Amino acid sequence: MGRGQKINAWTSKVGELKKEVKRMLITSKGSVEEMNMIDEIQRLGVAYHFEKEINDALEHIYDANVDYDDLKTVALRFRLLRREGCNIPCDVFNKFKDGGSNFKEGLISDVEGLLSLYEAAFYGTHGEDTLDEAISFTRGRLASLMTHLDGPLAAQVGHALELPMSKRIPRLEARFYISLFQQQKQPNDVLLELVKLDFNLVQSMHRIELKELTRWWKDIDIAAKYPFARDRLVEGYLWILGVYFEPQYARARNLMVKMFKLISVVDDIFDVDGTFEDLLVFRDAIQRFELCTLIFPALPSNLRSRLLT
Repeated sequence: MGRGQKINAWTSKVGELKKEVKRMLITSKGSVEEMNMIDEIQRLGVAYHFEKEINDALEHIYDANVDYDDLKTVALRFRLLRREGCNIPCDVFNKFKDGGSNFKEGLISDVEGLLSLYEAAFYGTHGEDTLDEAISFTRGRLASLMTHLDGPLAAQVGHALELPMSKRIPRLEARFYISLFQQQKQPNDVLLELVKLDFNLVQSMHRIELKELTRWWKDIDIAAKYPFARDRLVEGYLWILGVYFEPQYARARNLMVKMFKLISVVDDIFDVDGTFEDLLVFRDAIQRFELCTLIFPALPSNLRSRLLT
């Protein structure tokens, strides 16, 4: 089977699996299982396939305002809603405090609850002391528990203590979480198959994009013309993937990488190569270019240059 045929087969299978996962989301509506599934879908990097379903579910979860008793579920609900910009108050965690500003020491036996609170607390805003205290409390307790943990939970806790998920690159985080998800005692086989196929399919698309960008970079021959400039195309592409990796943003990635690379060349000209006198002329030329594109965008280039001379 050729590469094109393989991609077509993957695409067709992904479509079938998406329908099954959507059915699961609908079946679990209004339950804790629904929130867990949304969390898994987001962390596994396939949420872009279910944007409408997830938005509808989170809207229902927010409106229902169910008062859960366990820390893991309360923190998960808080994180899912805060991640989407919902203004859910942090006082939902007051029930887990000792009556003052400190969290109950008895929570130390609930490792999954502590981890859920730790991840949720990083979605706080300035002045939310409860969440600042939650980070300090959970980080210390989880670090002390690491010697007693093993398996996927130990890997997940260690990974989170190194850097919480809210501060990680989603695509790299998805790759890490796939390995944990398949080690669960009863993983969702349909979701796991979808995730693996989708990851390979999107990765193939990214490789094609990077190949085309590499050809463009070689064609303009920046490395030879400006040997002092940074020749780091792959690094720039990875930076853009951290902003949006989804297939539908391929054109945006293409434009952003090209812009990023050309700006880096200009930056290196100023920082490394140009003399002071040359840079003054270069600066004036750039400023005239910006002015003419803003004020006279519809005029022919020769007429714009006359007006600005």
